[in-house]
Amino acid sequence: MTNIEEINNMLIDIVERRMELSRLAYSDLHYDAMEEELHEAQDDFAIDYGEDFEKIFRPLHQKYCPDTPVLSPISYLAKRYLKVGTYDNGTPVYDVADYEQGLVFDNPAYGSASLVLLPNPVRIVLTAAQGPVKETVWTLAKP
Repeated sequence: MTNIEEINNMLIDIVERRMELSRLAYSDLHYDAMEEELHEAQDDFAIDYGEDFEKIFRPLHQKYCPDTPVLSPISYLAKRYLKVGTYDNGTPVYDVADYEQGLVFDNPAYGSASLVLLPNPVRIVLTAAQGPVKETVWTLAKP
């Protein structure tokens, strides 16, 4: 993965589309078109970087959820993201609301836990209700 900025920008685009889509009702005239655009953006990301992220997730799975197969990076995206601040350069800080985001699995130490892919910086966060736990377990780069 050589183009850190492109990866981050693609993830930001997906996260923003997910956030925008979540604010619409299914009956909204724009919902279907926006959902299709989101799926296309996710497909592009999976095609461009899926294999790279599968290699990144493999050791994380071995450590936290060895009985769960490694999936497409899209499976690790949260259903709901939050903007929790702004960096000095004006870009948003993203977080997840709770532990049931991304790929949810059972872990003996944490109970129900998840691995979540977030942008800005591109990172993978382990979350769990027990504790509660929210720990960055991998980072690509700082924004």
